[in-house]
Amino acid sequence: MRVPHARGLVIDITVVLVSLASLESAGCQLFSTSPVATGIQLGAFLAGMQQVRTQVSETMTSADLMAQNRLRQADIALEQRIKQIDGVAKGNIQLAGAEQERMFENIFQTLAEVGHTLETTPREGFIALNATLANIASIADGLPFVRIQASVFVADPVVKDPDAADRQISFYGYFPNVRDGDAVVTIAGRSFPLNKYPGKLAFDLDAEYLKNDRQFIEMVVRLPKSGWFSSSPTYHHRVFLRARKPFDIVLTSYHTHPDLWHEVTPPEQFKRSCNAHSNDGQETAANIYVELKGDTTTYDQSSAQVVASDTRLSTPTSKPCGCCPDPSASYTISADFGVLSWRLSAPGCGYKPSGCPGILDSCGGGGSNANVIGHVKFRVKKRGVPDEQALEERTFQLRRSDLAQVRLGTKWSQVKVVGSYLDGDYPVKLSAAVTSARPVEVNPYFSVKADPATGDVEVTTIRK
Repeated sequence: MRVPHARGLVIDITVVLVSLASLESAGCQLFSTSPVATGIQLGAFLAGMQQVRTQVSETMTSADLMAQNRLRQADIALEQRIKQIDGVAKGNIQLAGAEQERMFENIFQTLAEVGHTLETTPREGFIALNATLANIASIADGLPFVRIQASVFVADPVVKDPDAADRQISFYGYFPNVRDGDAVVTIAGRSFPLNKYPGKLAFDLDAEYLKNDRQFIEMVVRLPKSGWFSSSPTYHHRVFLRARKPFDIVLTSYHTHPDLWHEVTPPEQFKRSCNAHSNDGQETAANIYVELKGDTTTYDQSSAQVVASDTRLSTPTSKPCGCCPDPSASYTISADFGVLSWRLSAPGCGYKPSGCPGILDSCGGGGSNANVIGHVKFRVKKRGVPDEQALEERTFQLRRSDLAQVRLGTKWSQVKVVGSYLDGDYPVKLSAAVTSARPVEVNPYFSVKADPATGDVEVTTIRK
């Protein structure tokens, strides 16, 4: 038996059914003197068969094209067997005891073929189907009129958590007249008796076999003979021990590179003049930086931001003639990182009939002009310098549904977490990053949560 994989991960539950060849090699013994089943007895088994068919249909929807074709054939076979059981249960089909046993032999063969098909189709549906087959095995084992030789339908589990409290390994199937200790399982030359439970044989795996994870435990199940001249049916099973700590976590904190940002004042002055009472405007810091001949070789002009506290702008005003009173201009100048804005307003001057020099001894009105001029300081990134620099790195291993808390302080600007999950043949690698503006990130395998105020970071794994 192999452990199927889906996207590199070991499926928790799979199906192991006895094949037709193993049934034939075991030698099915049919007795024509067996009693005929009642409709009530067949009804319970019919319900189990219908549930198996439902699980096959659900698995078919998520399988690949080749698997869908195999499952479709299995679905057709199950439908035929269900119709046959239904006919016998309702009395529409009359079968003698031996004929009923042959019918169940064919049913068991179909279940074996279904199991083989699904075993080669790794899907999450194995979890539900495993329980379904275990249920129908319990029903089959309770049918007194079937005298087919003992056989194993399904083994559970094939993947086991080595730290789980329950160490039981179960073999579901049809076990007529099998008592405690009649069947044994052998591991590396050491034999353990199997105890009889409803519909299954089981034993508890010794703790010594669970010391080393990420390994297979091979075992052989031997059932008792059904007669002097028959052989003991033998079945092979293997259990994969899951990794105790399947998560390898690398947590790296970063801060802004100390040589990234520089403050620069271009040589040219910023000027905006207009012959009007008002002067409103807004421009990006990048455009103004280039206009004022800022250094674009050393620094990246697209990153330019205005340093509002060190930007010195004046608003000179003018009078239309000497007789007008001194105008008082109102203005607002603001710098919001990448944008410089201004709003200026200068007063007008009315007609003054006297007191002014000139031919007409008058001032013809008009007003002041609102202008803005001065030096602008920019905060700009230096070319060739990375945005962030690593502060520290932490590595640790985690179990499933585990939590790691790390105190990093408040100097970091970003925390990146790379997690590798390995519990089969192929690792899965995912990452997550948090900042003060986005302190939580979750992926299907783990979550990262940061508290910018304290610098605490939590990594929580999700059980797989």
